[in-house]
Amino acid sequence: MTKRQSQTKKHNALNESRLFWADAMRALSILMVVIIHSSAKVLYEWSAVETGELSTVSWNFANLLNSFSRISVPLFVMLSGAFLLQKSESLTFFLQKRIPRIVLPWVFWGSIQLLYNYNFSIETILSSTVYEKLATTFFGGFWFMPLILGLYLVTPIIKAFTKTAKTTDYAYFFILWFVTVSLIPTLNQSFGINISLQLPIFVQYLGYFVAGYYLVHKARFSKKSINQFGLLCIVINVVIALGTYCITKFESQFHASLYEYTNVLVAVSSISGFIALRSFFQNKAVRVKKTIQNKIVKISQVSLGIFLSHALILDIFTKGKLGFTLHALNGPIIIALPMTITLVFLTSLSVVLILRKYMNRFIS
Repeated sequence: MTKRQSQTKKHNALNESRLFWADAMRALSILMVVIIHSSAKVLYEWSAVETGELSTVSWNFANLLNSFSRISVPLFVMLSGAFLLQKSESLTFFLQKRIPRIVLPWVFWGSIQLLYNYNFSIETILSSTVYEKLATTFFGGFWFMPLILGLYLVTPIIKAFTKTAKTTDYAYFFILWFVTVSLIPTLNQSFGINISLQLPIFVQYLGYFVAGYYLVHKARFSKKSINQFGLLCIVINVVIALGTYCITKFESQFHASLYEYTNVLVAVSSISGFIALRSFFQNKAVRVKKTIQNKIVKISQVSLGIFLSHALILDIFTKGKLGFTLHALNGPIIIALPMTITLVFLTSLSVVLILRKYMNRFIS
């Protein structure tokens, strides 16, 4: 057997051990993240709608895509919970294995972003505001990383709960999380109620993390209820889009409160979407060609790298750093936006795959 045949056999064996539904959901989620950031440029141009420079249809095209993509980050968190909370690993082994997988890519792409932000000038970066620059880049631009790192750090503790929790324990946990993290902030925004709850970011997403484990390993759903969850997800996303348009029009400026990942509507949509998408991709797995499955697996494997690199690549295209300008407003939006999404996604994927060959642990 040649070296290439051996590698191919090993690659196929690895893919066979993976769950296609999880890889497909992770690949879809990272595409949605790219959609969110690529469409944002249109959404912030509401003033152009009021002056007639941008049509309402074009604006709502971006609004609809963005609304349907809000489940992306919750899906990522639920997938993490579904698999991390089921593993039987010692605390030392877990921390040694998981933490570097988050920290190393974070440091690598954060450093690249930092250099890019300040024109690759070390002198500028090391000026008197160096701590502010580091905080803005590593914690502002990459807000998702402190979130996932926090969840990883409390996983051994949460795992102890999920191993012994009964249905009533889960119900109590989800109600408590939903009220404090989702319902109260939504009421604050909608009705001007001032109930202050300052929670660490990973606590805000802890409900999604535990929900992923519960939905995969504990809950059971009939075919009818799965279809109803899928319909509910679609209806809520349409409501988010309509609500965002109405509030934005009323206030004469883009209003993104309904887009927030812990908003009541997004929370219900995300959990419903997880249930429906898992079932959909499980049923589709047997009918998807092996070559397509392998491509989806590859995207899933480098999803973190795409997450960390796509904003930089989008900015390069938007500012014309490569000699041409490409963004959602660069032409008819119904054409320019899908083109931007596609090019940013494929470029991010290609860059990460190339770099991964030489520095795998640092990329994704």
